[in-house]
Amino acid sequence: MDMATALGMVGLGFGALSIVLGALSILLGFLGVRQGRRTDQVMASEGDKTRTLVGELRESTQALMASEGDKTRNLVSELHESTKAFIATLSTEHAEILKRFSAR
Repeated sequence: MDMATALGMVGLGFGALSIVLGALSILLGFLGVRQGRRTDQVMASEGDKTRTLVGELRESTQALMASEGDKTRNLVSELHESTKAFIATLSTEHAEILKRFSAR
């Protein structure tokens, strides 16, 4: 075998190797595109789930805030009534004390 034949065989070997690597590259690119689509579908599905959970959380928070607001208004009303009764009692006792001192 002369030098030209040996170099031609080496060249053919490298050419075959580049064809195989090119085919492998195309196959991996195709699989990457398919995986990318699948990933997009999963992300869209998870986004929908997240939006649903956030909506439910918002609704329950608003209901809780409304409930607590009603409780707070009731407590303030009760405190106001108790304070008015206490002031009325103090006024009555104060008037009685003033009568006693003025009677002396």
